[in-house]
Amino acid sequence: MILHGEEDPRAPVEHAYAMMNALDQAKKPYEKLIFKKEGHGLFDTEAKNALYESLLNFFAQSLQPVAKP
Repeated sequence: MILHGEEDPRAPVEHAYAMMNALDQAKKPYEKLIFKKEGHGLFDTEAKNALYESLLNFFAQSLQPVAKP
C-alpha cells in the first residue's frame, strides 16, 4: 500500500509515483492513497479517517490467518 501527501517536503510525492510506475512495470498489485492537502503526516481529521479505513480494508484483504497443524 502506498500512502503519500502531495505537499510532503521531506519525501516528494514524485517518489510515490516512481514506486507506482515500477510496480506497474513489474505487474505487481498495490493500493494507493494520495492526500492532496497533506504533507509529511496527516493533520486533517477526514484524511486520518480515510487513512485508517483504507488500512483496515487493506489488512483485511491482505492478511490471511495461518492454519494451525
